[in-house]
Amino acid sequence: MPKGHSVPSIAVILGSAFSKKEPKDLVLDPRRFTTPWGEVILHRVKNSSNPHPAYVIFRHGLPHQTLPHLVNYKGYAAALKEVNCSALLVTSSVGVLDEYIPLNQAMIVSDLLMPDNRLPSGELCTIFDRMEHKTALSTSLKDALQPGHLVLKSGLFSKQLNQQLSRLLKQRKIKTLPELIFAYAPGPRTKSKAENHYWRMLGAQVNSMSLGPEIILANELEIPCAGLVVGHKHSSATKNSSLIETKANDQSSHSMNSEQSLVQKEIKEMGASLERSHLEFESLILEFLQYASPVAFENYIYRFPSKSLT
Repeated sequence: MPKGHSVPSIAVILGSAFSKKEPKDLVLDPRRFTTPWGEVILHRVKNSSNPHPAYVIFRHGLPHQTLPHLVNYKGYAAALKEVNCSALLVTSSVGVLDEYIPLNQAMIVSDLLMPDNRLPSGELCTIFDRMEHKTALSTSLKDALQPGHLVLKSGLFSKQLNQQLSRLLKQRKIKTLPELIFAYAPGPRTKSKAENHYWRMLGAQVNSMSLGPEIILANELEIPCAGLVVGHKHSSATKNSSLIETKANDQSSHSMNSEQSLVQKEIKEMGASLERSHLEFESLILEFLQYASPVAFENYIYRFPSKSLT
């Protein structure tokens, strides 16, 4: 594992919208980090003019080979701490639960709905494990892994980073929403109609199988975070998707060939929707890597004083 970095860096986590190709115009240098949770790869941006080092993470690999429940969330978080990440942008293509939320438009996340606070494996979503580290740790990571409570003074999403994102959206004449509530629902399956209705009743407007764990773990490591999402489909809690479901049910009496044709059409449309998300994300990510700057962590970790020796 590379030694801890003193210079603050910035980073972006990319998801399914980048399952086939990396953002254009970026020259990336893959760097391996060995963490207490295994080896992960961070891609250093070699051609960035930003005075701060910049990194890119492909959440699912490139090409896509890791399902959301198998992502090494803790390993990535530890590697980001190693490079002294002080501005993290987490992206996700999301299902839209609120009928008034537009599709194919970048939106800034204002809050997270993740009441169970668990990783897909069932273990608690926390970096503060009870474990014996078998790898050599830098001083910064060793100190950061000391047990504590994340206290949300400002919220999980950095207001300062959100302001930076808002300026980027404003330059592109993209209207920002007053708030956007994201719900984390671990995969790898999609949600049922009843589950989407449940999330909507709790106040969620969009949801996906990622982003939540990354935001929690980064905050525990005192890394300021922002979330940027693009709605690539309507989830079944919305009126629009109800119409789609009705049309699909009307075709239930058709032949097996017709049903297979409908499935193939939906698969093709899913691919097309992710491609639209890719296009919407791409230029914003390039601008963030170019112009983003590190910010102060707005929450804090409460640690109980060590027992004094007498």
